[in-house]
Amino acid sequence: MLRTALIQAASLALGIATIPAAHGADAVAPLTRVGDSYTVPITFGGKSAPCMVDTGADFVVIPAPWVHAGAGGWVSGKLMYMRNAEGTTRAHHSGTMTLAVGSAELRVPVLLGDAGTDCLLGQSFLARFRSVTFDYAGKRLILGGTS
Repeated sequence: MLRTALIQAASLALGIATIPAAHGADAVAPLTRVGDSYTVPITFGGKSAPCMVDTGADFVVIPAPWVHAGAGGWVSGKLMYMRNAEGTTRAHHSGTMTLAVGSAELRVPVLLGDAGTDCLLGQSFLARFRSVTFDYAGKRLILGGTS
């Protein structure tokens, strides 16, 4: 809860706007199982890509080559090191980006990962919702209205 509150407070301090899905209505995205993980399609910078839903990740992480190839003008920011189940990986804090998942569209802090980094849909996006529900039987991710 504290991490969620800190991410929301930092976003407000940065003036990051939230665009609610139909006045706070639920947003739904197709959920695809890939091995032991689940992905949803995200849209950013005019392109769509599958992104792993990672409720343990603090930020959204997008592989830098995806962004540089599709949304010119991005400059890598401060270098950060992230630990994950596979070891340590590098990422650059590069400000904010507008992402869409289902009908929800938010401007959130994003990290750009090195080539080969998985796309992660983390708490900088997920924490903006009152609830995040994995409907495994229905194969969908339900984002319960913005907080």
